[in-house]
Amino acid sequence: MLRCTDSKSRKNFVLTLSDKPSIENDPLSGRDRQRVESIKAYVSQNLTADLHAAAVARKFKLSISSFHHLFKKYENLPYRQYVEKIKMQTAMELLQTESIRVKEAMYATGYTNRATFNNAFKKRFRHTPAHFKK
Repeated sequence: MLRCTDSKSRKNFVLTLSDKPSIENDPLSGRDRQRVESIKAYVSQNLTADLHAAAVARKFKLSISSFHHLFKKYENLPYRQYVEKIKMQTAMELLQTESIRVKEAMYATGYTNRATFNNAFKKRFRHTPAHFKK
C-alpha cells in the first residue's frame, strides 16, 4: 500500500500494489493456477532433477513459450529466478542444521560446482555459505 498525493488537486489517495496479478476475471485462472502450483511442487520436490524450463514444460505438456508466460503471469517472477530462489532458500535451511556441511547442501539443492553454488548463495544472501555456517 502506498499513500500518494495528486499534485494538481492535492488530494490524498491510496495505491495498492500487489505482487500477484489479478485473476478474478480470467476463466482459465483456476486451471492455470493449479498448473503453476503443480510446477512449484515439482520443483520443490526435485531440486536435483533436470529443472531446465524445456524439460519441466515437457513434463507438464506445455510449450516452452506458454510455460514461461504462464509462470511469469502467476508468479511475477521468471521461472529460472524462481528455481534459484527455491534452491537458495532450501540451502539456507539446510545450513542452519548443524549436522549439514556446505558440500552436502550444495548437492542437495542440485548444484555440482562449488563456485557456482557459492556465487548464487552470495548473490542472494550477501555472504558465502561457509560464512553463513559459522
